[in-house]
Amino acid sequence: MSSSSSSKPENIPHPQGKREFSVLLVEDDQGIRNLAKIHLERLGCRVLLASSGREAVDILNENACDLMLLDFGLPDMTGHQLLDEISPRHPHLPFLVTTGHGSEKVAVEFMKRGALDYVIKDESFWKNLPKAVERARDHLAMARRLEKAKEALRQSEERYRALTENTNDVTVIFDDSFDVHYVSPSVERVLGLTPTEFAADGLIKALHGSDLPLYKRAVEQAAATAGETVKIDNFRLHHQKDNWLNMEGQVTDLRHLASVQGLVLNCRDITDRIEAENRLKENQARLKHLAHHDPLTNLPNRTLFKERLNQALAKARRSGEQVAIVFLDLDRFKKINDSLGHEAGDHLLKDVASRLRTCIRQSDTVARLGGDEFVLILEDITQPGPVIAVANKILSSLAQPFAINDYELYITTSIGISLFPTDGDEATVLMKCADVAMYRVKEQGRNNYQFYQPDMNARAREMLLMESALRKALDNHELDVFYQPQLDLATGQLLGMEAMLRWIHPEQGTLCPRDFLALAEETGLIEPYGYWAIQEACRQNKEWQEQGYQPVTVAINISQRLFHKANLVVKIEEILQQTGLASEYLELEITEAMVMDDIKRVQATMQELHDMGVKLTLDDFGTGYSCLGQLKRFPLSKLKIDQNFIKDVATSPDDAAITATIIALGRGMHLDVIAEGVETPEQLRFLREHQCRQAQGFLFCHPLPPEQLTHFLDKNA
Repeated sequence: MSSSSSSKPENIPHPQGKREFSVLLVEDDQGIRNLAKIHLERLGCRVLLASSGREAVDILNENACDLMLLDFGLPDMTGHQLLDEISPRHPHLPFLVTTGHGSEKVAVEFMKRGALDYVIKDESFWKNLPKAVERARDHLAMARRLEKAKEALRQSEERYRALTENTNDVTVIFDDSFDVHYVSPSVERVLGLTPTEFAADGLIKALHGSDLPLYKRAVEQAAATAGETVKIDNFRLHHQKDNWLNMEGQVTDLRHLASVQGLVLNCRDITDRIEAENRLKENQARLKHLAHHDPLTNLPNRTLFKERLNQALAKARRSGEQVAIVFLDLDRFKKINDSLGHEAGDHLLKDVASRLRTCIRQSDTVARLGGDEFVLILEDITQPGPVIAVANKILSSLAQPFAINDYELYITTSIGISLFPTDGDEATVLMKCADVAMYRVKEQGRNNYQFYQPDMNARAREMLLMESALRKALDNHELDVFYQPQLDLATGQLLGMEAMLRWIHPEQGTLCPRDFLALAEETGLIEPYGYWAIQEACRQNKEWQEQGYQPVTVAINISQRLFHKANLVVKIEEILQQTGLASEYLELEITEAMVMDDIKRVQATMQELHDMGVKLTLDDFGTGYSCLGQLKRFPLSKLKIDQNFIKDVATSPDDAAITATIIALGRGMHLDVIAEGVETPEQLRFLREHQCRQAQGFLFCHPLPPEQLTHFLDKNA
């Protein structure tokens, strides 16, 4: 894969029957450029790459492009500055905007400036990018057809003025009774009737009945101003094939001329123009709709929801009535995504949206804020009764089974409700209250609704309880570290193991990090937890070495908060000294987001760890959006491919291409590459075929406590 944006773009074959479509991708991140190039070339696009605004200007000076993909934040200029720079020479260059999650407002500003669409850099970026480009290609193709239609009409009008005899338009001479005395030969070409047939039927029969009053008024006005022309903007004439043509024309009273002695209608067929204008209006309406609606469910998005909520509150302030905010979150939706895949999850979300529409009045609003979060605005409320009825209706509707693919799924939802003006006077306050009430429902067992109460402070209480429980767990030795082997795919040899923190809860059993580490981060307890886990992993690894097992590396995830501690390097050095483990047998796994935060300081920390002999792995590789271009700056030893790519690598061409690219990238940069989440022989076969050296996953071994992993070490030996 080429990473140089200055090289001449290759000619990419495009689908048969489609015009080659040239795309200029302006993006400062090398990784996004390379992966986007793969996706766009699959669409048959000819891709040109630019890493800065100035490079984009130079490319446009030498190449013709159909579409520009613009990242509004560039290293040398903003997206607006780039548009200002290229507009004198390329005033009509179509463009799409790519934007980070949370910058939708900026993207909408670009839409107002003329952007065809925008794509958010979130987890669905690689799915939405090809769709947006494909829509843009269709839109531009339609625009070209429209321009051709307009150009054809312009040439027709020029010929009309140039010719002494109207051969393209229809000329009709008629009297006060609308009897036709003359019609030009062009009537046969335009209406499919010979002049004789048209004259015999008469003008009244040719005119559409609903347009007759308009036409008669024009004739009366022309008769009142003899010799002056009266324009008729749009009327319909009957075609012999039983359809109607849109016409525009003008009526002139020339009865005073002996050579004419009648009223003259000159008209032309504008059906194509009207249809093209209607298509353009429809496309503009579609773009406006996309800016205000969720593309998956077609419900109002966060932007439109805020507008409607503010309008509802303003109306309620004038009328003195109430407004209810009904905030709902699907219970355990993540399990459906994890077990059945995101396609099934998307299908479920669309079905949920359809059912929610049936639970409210036409005057109310239901919107999707993102993920599995929905919110309703109920207006004209005078008492809680109707709100309770809607909440019960939602619970009952969603309790019915959902048919998704070959599965019958049952879901529940947790609903929080806030009321204006009882719980607040502003939109943000009301939303926060509804959210707090919803979390109270989650805490009390889900599948219910709650009105906000002033004494609710679920988040603070939850953090307080978790902090107390976490401190007790540490003091009571309830923490443990499980280990998952990492194997050489060519030989089956054990190369290392990943250490994973577990909480052996006295009531809930074994808890994984996702169940408690988020709050540990927020409360600061992640620091003692993190250092304890690292020390325990180093101690256990050293113990296995002293028992005679082959020395291997132990890898452990390090949290973002811990990684950015100023004393991290000193603490790691102390742990190695206390446990006696050589630094070469410790591997710290960090995420892309962590290394992109304050790059200079992060680079210095990583270099110190590297100089100490500790290995560094980039975890969940491929899910970030900003790290590829910085890889060479960090002293990494390994890339770990995110399990979301591995899951469908044997069935999804996109995941297969991304995984193969990551393996090739790591090999080209002399980095080891390890795949996590390997569960099937098909996944294993793919990784071996693409020369991925290392892997871990349930196919080989589940995470095990130390005593059980010892048996695995014995078997492996």
